[in-house]
Amino acid sequence: MSVPPPPVPPFGPQWTNQAHVRRLPPWLLVVAGVAVLALAVTFLVVKLSSQPLSAEVGDCLDVHVVNPNPAPADQAEQADCGAAEANVKVAVKYPDADRDCPARGYEFIYIGNPKNKLCLVINARQGDCFAGLSSGSEPYRRVPCTDAKAERQFVKIVEGEANEELCEEIDGATAVTFPQPPITFCLVKPKTI
Repeated sequence: MSVPPPPVPPFGPQWTNQAHVRRLPPWLLVVAGVAVLALAVTFLVVKLSSQPLSAEVGDCLDVHVVNPNPAPADQAEQADCGAAEANVKVAVKYPDADRDCPARGYEFIYIGNPKNKLCLVINARQGDCFAGLSSGSEPYRRVPCTDAKAERQFVKIVEGEANEELCEEIDGATAVTFPQPPITFCLVKPKTI
């Protein structure tokens, strides 16, 4: 008589009524919670660092709204001054939000806590054309001079001097000056093709 082979156990782990489920130790749950919190804080810091919270004099911003003035700080981002979207430059930074900009014509925003006041001038280069200069509700935007939306062309820019007489030699030019830092913009209506 032959002896039947022993039964083959099923594939995989064998569970019995006496199997124990391992629970995570409480300290591991605390460590996991702290790690998640640290990631959230890191994300928030990185997100906020894209705002102009550390903008200094000479830095450029992309301000998305101009109305209401001042634009909310969350509607502005730091931008490379050579970038097309860099529409304003920080001219003056006051640690006191109640200070007035050095003259009329500056745009401004408040940033930080306590609030700093940034007085802004347009970030134009000689030859640039801009739209949104007179709308009161649209931000300044660099556009091709042949664009129907182009309002003014910056035909002469003199840094270091705020003097309207610098534009007198240009036919049809309007002078816009800012005292701090001193700068003169000579603007004309662009000729569209």
